[in-house]
Parts: sequence; C-alpha cells; structure tokens
Amino acid sequence: MHTTTLINGQYQDTILIGDRGLQYADGLFETISVVAGFPCLWERHLARLQLGCNTLKIAPIDFQQLTLDAHKIVANCTKGTLKIIITRGIGERGYKLPSKAKPTSILMLHPPINAPESWWQNGVQAQLCQTPISSNPALAGIKHLNRLEQILARMEWTDPNIAEGLMCNTQGHWISGTKTNLFLVLDNNQLLTPDLTASGIAGVMRSLVLDYAKSQGMKIQQGIVTTKALEQAQSIFLTNALIGMWPVRTLAGINYNIDSIPKALRTICSQAITNQLSI
Repeated sequence: MHTTTLINGQYQDTILIGDRGLQYADGLFETISVVAGFPCLWERHLARLQLGCNTLKIAPIDFQQLTLDAHKIVANCTKGTLKIIITRGIGERGYKLPSKAKPTSILMLHPPINAPESWWQNGVQAQLCQTPISSNPALAGIKHLNRLEQILARMEWTDPNIAEGLMCNTQGHWISGTKTNLFLVLDNNQLLTPDLTASGIAGVMRSLVLDYAKSQGMKIQQGIVTTKALEQAQSIFLTNALIGMWPVRTLAGINYNIDSIPKALRTICSQAITNQLSI
C-alpha cells in the first residue's frame, strides 16, 4: 500500500514553503486507525482536533468537509493509518499571526502499524528515557506538531525488541511514552494515569479507557506517577489510537503480571482499533 495524500481536498503531495506548519510547527495532527473503509474513533479524534484548533486560535475549519475528505480517502482501504494535519496556513515571516490565514488540511493514508502480534498478546519491553518532556499548560493535552522531545527520546534506543520508552517531566514524574499514554494498575484494580494538565497528549484511546473504566465503577486516579509507583504497580499498559493497548511485560528490570490488567479494558481497546466498538 502506497501513501495517498489529499491536500485541501485535492490529490497532491506538495505544500507551499511559506506554510506555517513547516515554518513553525504551527498546527495539529491526528493519527487514526482505518478498518474496512472507516476511520475508527472518528468523533473522538474530531473533538480533540476541534479543541486544538480552538486552543491555537486557528481560523475556523470546515469540519464537515474534513469529515467528507477523510471518508473519501479511506473509502477503499481495508486496513491502514490515516494521518490528518491541520496548519494555520500560509503567512509572512515572523511569529505574528497573518491577518487572513487560511488553514491547510493534509490527509495522508499510510499502511497499518507493523508490530509483532506478541506485543498485544504477551506484552512489550519498554525502557525509561533520559530526555524530559516539557511542562506548558497552554499546550498540554493537544496534539500539536512540535514533537522534537519525542524524537530525541526515540533516538535513545535502537533495539527492535524495545517497543516504547517512557518520558518524565523535569520534576522526574512520568508522563507518557514517546507515542503512548501510560496507565498503572494498582491494588484492587485501581487505575492510575498521569495528570496531563501541564504536559503530554490527552490521547483518544486514553479518554476511551477512562470513560469505560468509570462506567464500570473502577477507581481511577489522574495524578503524579513516580518511579516508586512504577516499581510497585501490579501491571502497566500503554495506549494509543493505532495500537489500542500494549501491556508492558518488562520495564527497567521489572517484570509485570499482564494478567492483572482487567480483561474488559484489553477488549475495549482491541475493539476500538478494529471497528468493532459497541459503546
């Protein structure tokens, strides 16, 4: 499967050099699992994109047209990955916002994620990264284009057996993986996930897990995750919209019991990325 690109509703693969997404990472993106011609968790992705546009004060987007374009590009895709990029558009040099910027929409259809099946079934090996993730409440939660911290963190390992690396903030509190959200399972099936009011991305799969766990009466805490908490957790799992859930088998020399992850949570994450979600 080759990459198909739709820019501002037209099939093409180039943008103007003055686009602020290229010049300043002035924009947002979403990565979406595609199954049987359908973008999974579409409403959740769209809601986060709308929130991000509002946060960055990007000119109003025609989300109805964006939805039509998304369904157009994935219509004949059996399984793949849809990436959507929204930039502020073309502007003059300098940080000052252009007076009449028209947002640029870029939709790219890629092959599906390629990872061993055992990572879903038996868990993954992860590591702790040295590169910190910055704190900025003004940008926390949204999926903006500046991913330099994640790029630096991902450079810390080359072992193909390591699936992910965890990143902490400058206070040493663990926030997320380079591309995933982090959950700890504590005693009595309590869930702990990092508070993201100052750092990190509020993932759509994270929101699904939190909503479902709450509906099932599970105890959930969004708070500080220390190294000690990682060491004492019964199990750890990672989520995003492409993988669903990866249980963590090994992290920093600690072996976890992946069977302590509630089966219902593993099921709901699997259903979400295979277009079988019933809630």
